[in-house]
Amino acid sequence: MSVALTAAVPPNSMQQEPLRVMLVDDSVVIRGMISRWIGSEPDMVVAASLRTGRDAVNQLERINPDVAVLDIEMPELDGISALPLLLAKKRNLIVIMASTLTRRNAEISFKALSLGASDYIPKPESTREAGAAEIFRHDLVQKIRNLGAKLRRSGSVVPAHSVAPAPDRPREVPHRAHQAADPQLVRRSFGSQNPRVLLIGSSTGGPQALMNVVSEIGGVPDAEFREQDRHSLRWRVHALENDREAVKIAGQAVRAATQARDEARTANDAREMDRFTKREKRVGLILGALVAIGPWLAPFLHH
Repeated sequence: MSVALTAAVPPNSMQQEPLRVMLVDDSVVIRGMISRWIGSEPDMVVAASLRTGRDAVNQLERINPDVAVLDIEMPELDGISALPLLLAKKRNLIVIMASTLTRRNAEISFKALSLGASDYIPKPESTREAGAAEIFRHDLVQKIRNLGAKLRRSGSVVPAHSVAPAPDRPREVPHRAHQAADPQLVRRSFGSQNPRVLLIGSSTGGPQALMNVVSEIGGVPDAEFREQDRHSLRWRVHALENDREAVKIAGQAVRAATQARDEARTANDAREMDRFTKREKRVGLILGALVAIGPWLAPFLHH
């Protein structure tokens, strides 16, 4: 069930009012939990609790929220599809994507950012875990507060309206007016080894800025990297061939040792059999001699 909780606030009084948060999630448990968290904060209020992205798009003008907490997987209209429609109706709407998918699927998160989402946060996979729920609560409230405060400071509060550009077009971020006043950046030359990885950290509100940075990064001079990769690949192939040859030689050595052992056992058995045969022959000769001279010795034995 989708419920609108408060009436829209006129634009001229939004600076003095708490942040208006619109919750969009098909889970009644999640909506109830987040509603309680936001309701306990003095500087924000739940403007509406909606079940689908379609409800959010249809009621955006009436609700006129500052921040929308948007789930990804929902019936009728999912969060990714609803996101550009919401921003088309209210271009300065702060949208925070909240879903378990954002933890397991970075591609969906980056797509949401490219479509204009301000930030994203992973929901705990189970609300029964007290520690995970508390972390989610803290992070979500801080994101809402910080992003909403940035919106209020900018003074760019624009009410929702129905005239908009194409729904599937990502939100454009204008260049900063004070760019010329920024201090001159000092670029440091690379060391003897070229970097292979670029790491950029971002906090609340940073993912959208990170998307702008990544989109404006030019081509990377990676010809040398590719040559190094080819050289490394050739070296690995050569090492693999050497390993195969070593395994082959080791296998031949094992087979030779096994054959020598078998031959030794066979030769030893032959020697033992030869000695046994010779002993049998000697015993046979002795017994034959005794049988031959037995009649001659019998008279002497009787006396």
